[in-house]
Amino acid sequence: MENLIRLSLLALFSITLFACNEESKEMTVYDYLVNKPLLDSDMQNCISGKENNVHKCDIVKSAYNRYNFFEEGLYSEKDLKELGKK
Repeated sequence: MENLIRLSLLALFSITLFACNEESKEMTVYDYLVNKPLLDSDMQNCISGKENNVHKCDIVKSAYNRYNFFEEGLYSEKDLKELGKK
């Protein structure tokens, strides 16, 4: 029974650790280009001051400035990889 409890706690810890790592993943310009609602939301947070992470806001602003070119398909595959495409 004790081993079952330890195994359950270990599994729970692993899931929690994985979830935290996913949330802390830094977004790239490309991530924002392919998710316009998130781009608009985060851009609004940067403008309003709700978001105080300067680095994140720089990425958001860069994506926002590039969105029209992305939407028109003007970026090459090489360009998209430089912007964070995997």
